[in-house]
Amino acid sequence: MIADEDLHRHAMENIVQADALLFGRVTYEMMEAAWRLSTRTVAMPDWTEPFARTIDAAKKYVVSSTLDRVGWNAELIRGDLGQAVPSGLTEFHPTAISGPIRPATPAPPCAST
Repeated sequence: MIADEDLHRHAMENIVQADALLFGRVTYEMMEAAWRLSTRTVAMPDWTEPFARTIDAAKKYVVSSTLDRVGWNAELIRGDLGQAVPSGLTEFHPTAISGPIRPATPAPPCAST
């Protein structure tokens, strides 16, 4: 799937309807680097601006056992994901949108040369 204007428009329409976004650490860090307006360092096509403004302003929850803190309109969720999210997040944000969340795995060791 190509990340074109139609895809960004569709994603923006979904985010507007959501109460919050739910990210794992990796997805949060990737999205923040690409879309946080106050820290953006690369020029993006003009058609991405509506999406950028929408995701920048959206409430976010980040599930992580390795981050100490988060910014970018985000709150950190720690502990057991199965207990924290259904009982906490969906109670207050029933239309939350979730990205991929998976347990953190250590990086493989670098090969010596």
